[in-house]
Amino acid sequence: MSKQAYIARYLFIIRFLRSQPYATFEDIQWYTERQFEFLQEHDDRLFLNFSLRTLQRDIREIRTIYGIDIAYSRVEQGYYIRSDAGESRSFYRMLEAFDLFQALNRTDDLAPYVHFDHGSPQGTEYLHPLLFAIKERRAIRFSYLKFHETVATRRFVDPLAIKEYRNRWYLLARERATHDLKTFGLDRISGLERSGDVFDYPKEYNVNEHFRHSFGIVNPSDASPERVVLSFTPFQGKYVRTLPLHASQQIERDDEHEFRVALTLRITEDFIMELLSHGDHVTVLEPESLRLRMEWSLSRALKNYQQ
Repeated sequence: MSKQAYIARYLFIIRFLRSQPYATFEDIQWYTERQFEFLQEHDDRLFLNFSLRTLQRDIREIRTIYGIDIAYSRVEQGYYIRSDAGESRSFYRMLEAFDLFQALNRTDDLAPYVHFDHGSPQGTEYLHPLLFAIKERRAIRFSYLKFHETVATRRFVDPLAIKEYRNRWYLLARERATHDLKTFGLDRISGLERSGDVFDYPKEYNVNEHFRHSFGIVNPSDASPERVVLSFTPFQGKYVRTLPLHASQQIERDDEHEFRVALTLRITEDFIMELLSHGDHVTVLEPESLRLRMEWSLSRALKNYQQ
């Protein structure tokens, strides 16, 4: 079976159990078969042989890949999602990408109707081998070229997780030589090789916990999370409400005069750049150190137009 068919089956199972908890095997089988019929209309090479054994294997794979734990309730006599690591953001992104791929793959003459933004993610060809290496606990080697350097260096690491941020993918890995935890942009990786060395996944490491107080990809270990209070214009607040800046976002005021939120996170350059992108639609109320930093950045920007 193709990789597309495997991924499709995982996503169909999760999506169905989200809408129909305590579904029986027969319910899941019926739904999955109907969904595959739509896929086969465009690609008759896809096939489905869905048995109870297949479902049990898929449940194990879904737990490993997406962090979503599916269990069977003897009381309710059906399958349900028992726990969902990190709000299953990876699932939502995968489902979005898969649905988009299927929609575009079934439609002809799209040019007049669909506009894609310029640029595309780079390094995505490494996603599958990296996920395999993480799952199999295999160390990897690759060449890495930093933005500020001209010569790539060879790295030997234990891969722990991958993360997406603003259309870029990153590898979180532990350097074998120093045991330091580092982040590598997939678009700057080349010559990826899996080694024969295996490693023990650190029991204390959890990628969702690692980034719980972070904004973006930078996560300084020497910085403590801070309470940040932001005041947006009511109009801009509509966007911030529907697309929160951070998982910790709490609305403190929402009326015709102001949209105010409180966050708890580590203040990094990524976060400051995000605030600057909102221009005069946002005002930092707390902490004072961030207010001063924003004032300094905005005054420097203003000087660029006063020369």
